[in-house]
Amino acid sequence: MAIVIHAVRNLCKQKLLIDMKIDVTEFLDKKYKEKYVIISKNKITVNACNQYRKPVLIRRYWNFGNNLAYILGLWLGDKYIYGNRVGLSNKNPILLREFEKFLKHVSNSKVSFVVENKIKTKVYINSSILRRILEGMQQNINKMTKSFIIPYLAGRIDSDGCILASNLKHISGLTKITYDKIKEAETDKKLLNYFKFKSCILKYKNRNAFDLKISVLSCMKLFPILLKYVKNTKKRKDILFCLAARTIKLVP
Repeated sequence: MAIVIHAVRNLCKQKLLIDMKIDVTEFLDKKYKEKYVIISKNKITVNACNQYRKPVLIRRYWNFGNNLAYILGLWLGDKYIYGNRVGLSNKNPILLREFEKFLKHVSNSKVSFVVENKIKTKVYINSSILRRILEGMQQNINKMTKSFIIPYLAGRIDSDGCILASNLKHISGLTKITYDKIKEAETDKKLLNYFKFKSCILKYKNRNAFDLKISVLSCMKLFPILLKYVKNTKKRKDILFCLAARTIKLVP
């Protein structure tokens, strides 16, 4: 396990070496691409644009690395899709700002917010292309995130995850990530298994949802590296608390 963790830590540190430039048109359906999309050297836009509106341009080439892996994990946990709207649904201002930066980086579209009771709850742009790109990435998530498992997990934890500090002395799991679909939970479990991190999937009794629980020992190996990428303030504090408990030998 120490060798595996060392390998993962090296992958995370060597960002400039492992970032991959990807052509995101590869994630678009062939028929949709041929019928509706205009592809230029560096940009993508929809063919049927309203002549009175500025066309929404999407960057054609993205650097897939630690930051994008985090964003993808964040979006898969708290995605916001409504018609052609695509964005993030979350009340945490830190996470909304992170996704806002991503939207501004990949598109020329104006970024909008949904405000409820004077609190921003959603950030989005109107772009059917971006929605389809992200959905295409989701279909290939297992292949895309093997080299970036730590930032991807950090995004998942920041959105739909929880650090269960009360389970420090138990083996039932120290971190859980909640999913609406069991297939997504199984995909992430396979990703964890690839690096020999132990986890299990539990179904909720009173609703159609599933928890992926990561074991205490695996969490203790993941936490020092996850701390670099987790942005939710409370979850960072919970991770630090768990690491401190290990230091004073309250846990294995």
